[in-house]
Order: sequence, then structure tokens, then C-alpha cells
Amino acid sequence: MRIRVVLDTNVLISAILIPGSNPDKVMQLVRGEFIQVIISPEILGELEHTLRNKIKFPERKIKDIMVWVENLVKVINPVHTVSKVCEKETDHRILECALSGGARFIISGDKKHLLCLKKYKDIEIVSPAEFLEKVLR
Repeated sequence: MRIRVVLDTNVLISAILIPGSNPDKVMQLVRGEFIQVIISPEILGELEHTLRNKIKFPERKIKDIMVWVENLVKVINPVHTVSKVCEKETDHRILECALSGGARFIISGDKKHLLCLKKYKDIEIVSPAEFLEKVLR
């Protein structure tokens, strides 16, 4: 059975922009069907927004990336609601997705907001490097 994880948007962006990086290595595990990424429409929307408005990719490239991501992940509609755990409201969407999708890990590069939690319920919150160390040993 594959390990279920939620990837923070910053991990997806880093995997796209930095070949050979730890986030890219995590995505290689996804492509190799070792892990299953759970994602929500809200996280997909944040990814698309970031690609369009912060990175300024052309529309065609954004569309190609979104199709690539959607083919690798399982999209779920979260049934749990989380509030007052994180400073950023978008981080609550990550926690909701992980909780609703039965994720074992949240993989994030967000040291200021998510990684400092270390755990939410039974879900470990780790960096890409920590995740790779845990699963590849």
C-alpha cells in the first residue's frame, strides 16, 4: 500500500522549478507509485494562482503543469474543517486535506507556519528532506 501524503504548494513549486531537488525526488516517488499524493481543489487553485501570479508562467505552461499534477494525484473534497491552528488560512486547507484524505504525512517547506507544528493529530509534518530520510532508510 502506498504512503498517502499531502504536498504543500511550495513543495510542488520547488519540484517543478528545481530538478534534482528534494521536492523533485519526492515527486519521483510519486511517479514511481511509492507514495500517493492527496490534494484538494483549493490546493490546486493555490498552485495555479502561484504559477500565474507569482512565477508568471505563460498560460500554456500552466495548463500543462496542472494536467501533469492532476494525473499524478488523487483529488479529494475535504470533509473536515480546521481553524485556529495556523496563522495562514491556506495552511488550514492543507491540514483539512490531510485529515480528510487519510494522509500519513504533510510535506512542506514552510518552516515558519507548518513545519513548526511537527504533527497534527496523527499526521507527521516534515520537510522533503526529512520525508526522504524516513521512507528511504
